[in-house]
Amino acid sequence: MDARLDQAAALWTTRRIRSYLLLQPICVPRR
Repeated sequence: MDARLDQAAALWTTRRIRSYLLLQPICVPRR
């Protein structure tokens, strides 16, 4: 397996998780 591909996939997944966690509180406001 290519190391570059694996690293890129891990980075992409991390970015998706970060963006999801950052956008989640905005979509679900807590009063």
